[in-house]
Amino acid sequence: MYVSKHHYAIELSKEDNVYFICPPQIGNKQTTIQSSNHKNLSLINYSVNGLFWNYVKFQLPYLFQLYINQKFRAIKKKINLPINEVWCFDDNLTSELSVWRAEKKLYFTADKSNSQQSIKLSQQTNLLVSVNDCLLENKSKSNVPRLTIGHGLSNNHYNRGLKRINERKYNTEIKKIGYVGNLMLSYLNIQVLTKIITKHIYLEFHFFGAYLLEENNVQDTCDEERISKINLLSKLPNVKLHGVLESSKLVDELFKLDAFLMCYDIKNDPNNGSNSHKILEYLSTGKVIIANTVSDYIDLDLFPMLDSSNTHDLESLFDNVVINFEFYNSKEQQSKRIHYAIQKNYRGNISRIRNHLYH
Repeated sequence: MYVSKHHYAIELSKEDNVYFICPPQIGNKQTTIQSSNHKNLSLINYSVNGLFWNYVKFQLPYLFQLYINQKFRAIKKKINLPINEVWCFDDNLTSELSVWRAEKKLYFTADKSNSQQSIKLSQQTNLLVSVNDCLLENKSKSNVPRLTIGHGLSNNHYNRGLKRINERKYNTEIKKIGYVGNLMLSYLNIQVLTKIITKHIYLEFHFFGAYLLEENNVQDTCDEERISKINLLSKLPNVKLHGVLESSKLVDELFKLDAFLMCYDIKNDPNNGSNSHKILEYLSTGKVIIANTVSDYIDLDLFPMLDSSNTHDLESLFDNVVINFEFYNSKEQQSKRIHYAIQKNYRGNISRIRNHLYH
């Protein structure tokens, strides 16, 4: 599954030579540079010693940093070209960017982190970039320029959204509701979701994402009570659990839906309900989102959301949207959402980032 760093690497490679450093493998394999499916994008594979990765990294971080610096110097030597820019998305591996001797250094933080490595990175970069202001709060001691860029919209969603605008096909009926995400997230309020679903038995609710323990890719602990709630949810007659889909297939499914539902308990959300990358994907379809409070979108008037942190109020908000669905999914509302989303494409984000990086 692609995340921000993959999308940025692909988009950057359309104009520049990009070397994408893959996560290290455990062992003693030779460092390789391989071509990818994208022109000008090369993949660098390297390995690290298991003892250093599993023990030294946590017990002797200074020694581990020296070890990683050595690895990166070897990679730079193998590239054998001047490095104009280094984009760092990972504060779990390194806290130093100087080893690359790049003209410009950029640290992109997409997840909340209070680690010392994250703070060190924010102090030595030329530009600190984040998807929302919340993630920059613990970087307040850093005096480097910063930019809140928001999430980026993938090319698949961009192209489908643009197609919907050009074809002017706006369905204003309501039948299918969607949610994308891991059902095992601790801050997802399944109890409220279940109440909404059972109350609106004539609507279809489609869930895309992990719902089995073996599919779980988050650090949240999933206890027996949550597993039981997911099992009950799956047995409801108007619920369909699709599981994890390949990205292009997921885009196809999302554009068949009539509305989206977000039901997070923002008091337990690590990002405090500030933003979510899936919102842009929802907006690119034009369809309404019925959501908990999302602070980054409060003043944009793109979709109805709770004005409090009480997720239980979502039930009445959902009822109101269903009653007034022709307004919330009118052609004007759908067009406004799509236009907003496609402006957030990765190429546009790169232009904004570089404007700040070089000026």
